[in-house]
Amino acid sequence: MRIAVMMRHAAEGGGTGTYTRELVRGLVDRGTCHRFDLLFDDPAAAAEWAGQAHVHPVVLRAPGRMAWDQWAVPRYCNRAGVDVVFNPKHAMPFLAKAPCLFVLHGADWFVVPENYGWRLRAYQAVALPLYLRKARHTISVSEESRRRLAARFPFTAGRSNTIHHGVSPRFQPVTDPQVLARVRARYRLPERFVLYLGLIYRQKNVGGLLEAFRRLMGSVPHDLVVAGRPAFHGRRALEPLADPALAARVHLPGWIDEDDLPAVLSLAELFAFPSYYEGFGIPLLEAMACGTPVVTSTGGACPEVVGAAAPTVDPDDPDAIAAAMHAVLADPEQASRQRRLGLARARLFTWQTAAARTLAVLEALGRDEPPDLPPPPGLAETAVPDRAPLPRDLSSPLAG
Repeated sequence: MRIAVMMRHAAEGGGTGTYTRELVRGLVDRGTCHRFDLLFDDPAAAAEWAGQAHVHPVVLRAPGRMAWDQWAVPRYCNRAGVDVVFNPKHAMPFLAKAPCLFVLHGADWFVVPENYGWRLRAYQAVALPLYLRKARHTISVSEESRRRLAARFPFTAGRSNTIHHGVSPRFQPVTDPQVLARVRARYRLPERFVLYLGLIYRQKNVGGLLEAFRRLMGSVPHDLVVAGRPAFHGRRALEPLADPALAARVHLPGWIDEDDLPAVLSLAELFAFPSYYEGFGIPLLEAMACGTPVVTSTGGACPEVVGAAAPTVDPDDPDAIAAAMHAVLADPEQASRQRRLGLARARLFTWQTAAARTLAVLEALGRDEPPDLPPPPGLAETAVPDRAPLPRDLSSPLAG
């Protein structure tokens, strides 16, 4: 079978770039009986994928992203006679004749549209239903997102599956004292700290975390490290730092280099992620894989990712967030238990499993058959609410 994969965004940072690189590596490794036409817009990115007999990197030129998606890609696929087209990010090539596989990385666009500018909201309102109708099948990266998708677009209910993200093997506990000391010095990290890692904007509830830490900081010696960069209206989340006492205990190191993430997570005594909504929540998985205890929220797919390995609290309740953090920081036995549970939970999410399940969908589409996948591993032990709590007022101080 000949599988075309749209790789224009493969070199991007962030979760989608990681998803593309890791998943496609897994597909290529497992699908040696197939030919993979990997479609790029950058010759340098294409060169990294050369060298395997069943992999054919192709550079397509077009004057802009839309032209690349909607002209260059379908033109190539139709001429080459590919059997299925897969885009690991978002757009669907409308003129492609082969069946297409769409990936929904989260239901943010229609669950919390307030987090996006009006141009993006307008684009998604028009484009997303068209992409979903063009796609022969849809992958959702969480069961929570799949349920939201089916509720919003009922025509997708019979042609979608959940395939969870994996976690890279490089995320594991770091114990080398020299590595830990180097990373601590590079980012000027305090001796003992709670860590938040990710973008800073309303959906992530960094403002609620700061308020919870304000209530907690008098009873623990830890500081709070908020590592990331502000996104859409994200600076509002940092307004609680106008309090000098709170600001003195909060560190803002900025974006952490990808190579340093396992060490930073290993240094943290707790990873706090009280997000209002997550389509998946990759940082939760990375933290657990590094043996870091986690406190998260009932928002979106967070309970689905952590299972029984971490407490989930109402993101609108800073007292509950503070209490959950205190329970870990003040009790070494509780922290140790959560480390063990988190490490075991993280082992359920592998890119090998994600690739095997995705390849099964691609093969079914290539045969013009409906994919038949079992539930994702580990999902049965997790209670996934039909509708997780959302913020009562995203413009409130606690929402950032």
